[in-house]
Amino acid sequence: MYAILCAGFKRMLPGEPTLPDLIAQNPYAYWDALKAADAAWRGGVVNVSEMETLLTDLVDRQLTSATR
Repeated sequence: MYAILCAGFKRMLPGEPTLPDLIAQNPYAYWDALKAADAAWRGGVVNVSEMETLLTDLVDRQLTSATR
């Protein structure tokens, strides 16, 4: 997802730490979001809202760091 986002902007997104680094710093939040999506899928529903919330927050953190 991060590579596609960067490709869409035709450049690496500014800011440090990067989204992959932020996920690596707290992988449990990412895993929990994956588990929530999997549980919804098993119930016949597509629901990636927890992942969307997490990734939105992390991308915001990366981009906000570039303005400091």
